[in-house]
Amino acid sequence: MNDFHNLLLQRRSIRKFTDQLLTPEQTQSILQAALLSPTSKNKHSWEFVVVEDKERLNALSKCKPSSAALIADAALAVVVLGNPLDSRVWIEDASIAAINMQLQ
Repeated sequence: MNDFHNLLLQRRSIRKFTDQLLTPEQTQSILQAALLSPTSKNKHSWEFVVVEDKERLNALSKCKPSSAALIADAALAVVVLGNPLDSRVWIEDASIAAINMQLQ
């Protein structure tokens, strides 16, 4: 319990990313955190798309009017997709997975 509390205290929001590449192991660890996240009725109504291509990162950075521009400078982004046909709580399930990746 104390370890989790410390993790929450050490968490920080990043506003400026670098293009420093992650190792395959680091990327795998982030995705594993998402895959281990709980879902309603164990439905796993989400999918994850890892984007490393600079052109696609730039395009992603323009998908939202505000606060997405920082993605353009990142080494990668994970797009979290939820399926409303699979679960009534797909937003919650996808959000939990996203938080797990952030905490990783």
